[in-house]
Amino acid sequence: MSMALLWLVMAGSALASPLTWSGRVLGPDGGARNGPAVVTFDLYDTATSDVSLFREQHDVTLEDGAFRVVLGEQMPLDSGVIRDGETWIEVSVDGLPAELRSRLPAVAMVAVAGEARQIVGGDVSASELRINGVPVIAADGSWLGAAVDVVGPRGASGPTGLAGDAGARGVAGAPGARGPTGPQGSTGATGSRGSQGATGSTGSRGNTGATGAAGPQYGCMFRPSCPSGWSDYGLSGFILNNGNLSNCGALRSCGAAYNSGWTWAHPKLCCRG
Repeated sequence: MSMALLWLVMAGSALASPLTWSGRVLGPDGGARNGPAVVTFDLYDTATSDVSLFREQHDVTLEDGAFRVVLGEQMPLDSGVIRDGETWIEVSVDGLPAELRSRLPAVAMVAVAGEARQIVGGDVSASELRINGVPVIAADGSWLGAAVDVVGPRGASGPTGLAGDAGARGVAGAPGARGPTGPQGSTGATGSRGSQGATGSTGSRGNTGATGAAGPQYGCMFRPSCPSGWSDYGLSGFILNNGNLSNCGALRSCGAAYNSGWTWAHPKLCCRG
């Protein structure tokens, strides 16, 4: 915290004279503070004393860091408190004291001196106030002297706050240009053979081919007589079912009945090949 401190001395009597104090409070970042604050004033007889001779506490409202209070309204300011050249003031804001105490300006000593060296008795009325020929208070009451900056020690860093919620997803950007085609990769390994597919439907039947030439004949047959080129092995004997007796005419060899359902036949056995 930083405070730009200004003194303004108002009219006062020889004893118990109030003093007007103006100041400006800055934050750690150098910016002016705003809002309510508690300003405490302590007076000491040395720069290092631990015994406060005077204490007043004022509730103020900071506007662009500025405030103004009147000291001596709560507790009398007299020569027992303010001593010529030997009075130091310490200012605290919200319990945080300034690093350095400041010696009260000589104008404050004049306001409360039991026996003024240059101003004797009664109220002080002047168009301006000078110290060693240098103006320190203008006719409108504003301070013209140099500002005193008092910077308090920097506090410890607070813990890191919780992470905030993720923000909304932004709009997708336009697709980029298509890059060049990369080189063809090597041929992969042959995969395993797949399962056999379903059998297809039967195709239409093709045209019948031409009849081939008759091949040589081999085998045997029963005939009444063997034709030319066939060997005659003589008469044979077998029985025919009576349901097939119509073959007897072709064989011309049916004879006696074998039983009630069969009949003997005796054609010749003709073989070729």
